[in-house]
Amino acid sequence: FDISTRLTGDLGESFVQILDPGQRRILSEVVDSQRKALFEIVAVRGAISAELRRFRKGGSADRNKLISLGRHYGELDGELAYLYAIAFARICASMNAEQRSALDRLRNDRQFVAAPAYLYSTPLDQAPQLAEAASLFFPPR
Repeated sequence: FDISTRLTGDLGESFVQILDPGQRRILSEVVDSQRKALFEIVAVRGAISAELRRFRKGGSADRNKLISLGRHYGELDGELAYLYAIAFARICASMNAEQRSALDRLRNDRQFVAAPAYLYSTPLDQAPQLAEAASLFFPPR
């Protein structure tokens, strides 16, 4: 909602400019390596949407099919994250001290300050106080 284009675009461009040509190639190759999974994600999301639309027609969705599709979506999303992690790890391992220093300066550029919390896309003045969540996952003994 209030993420500045400076933060996402300009700083992203600055990050890329710090990289040498080989490092930039690693970054651009990750898109090609993700292409198959990205297209498959589109297909899976379409299948999930089609299954959920059955409710609008007064029918019911196939629970097992939705769970299977959701699981596959998660696997594909994990594959994308893995490919990014590998690319950034390779880039990081190849950086020199000057590049690391430049990235530290870029990371610590605090001209943009996000809201402490959001309710949907509405910024809140302060983060809400939340109850301890462990009880939701671990029943009392």
